[in-house]
Amino acid sequence: MQGVAYSPVQFFGSTSESGAKLFAKLLQSENINANTKIVIDTRENCRDRYPVPVPERKRQLEAALAPLCSNGAALIVTVHLDHSSNLEHGRILEIYRASGDCYRVVFDKGIAFIKENPTDLYQIQEFTYIVIHRFQGK
Repeated sequence: MQGVAYSPVQFFGSTSESGAKLFAKLLQSENINANTKIVIDTRENCRDRYPVPVPERKRQLEAALAPLCSNGAALIVTVHLDHSSNLEHGRILEIYRASGDCYRVVFDKGIAFIKENPTDLYQIQEFTYIVIHRFQGK
């Protein structure tokens, strides 16, 4: 796998560490290796009831996503404060394969609709939709 990019408007909210850990587990793959670049671009709502300073949020997310780098992948996390009053809920995950194939996965909301069971299985907690679009990369 050449690259993974995840660009939500508000990454995991006040549950960022547990959400990021779940995200890392869902992305685990033998295809993630030293040639893989993982880019996480987050938007934090500055009006959040429990705001976390940007440097601390970045550190939390990097620590939670560190397992994705166990095979040498590069991880880039950016955290931005969003001052707009209207944050969107959609998220976009893009997966770039060495073959040139690309997949864009669009979620109508974050991954809070997924609950991990003790058996390492996942349960869908609420109605949502996911769109997967395959296209040829650059």
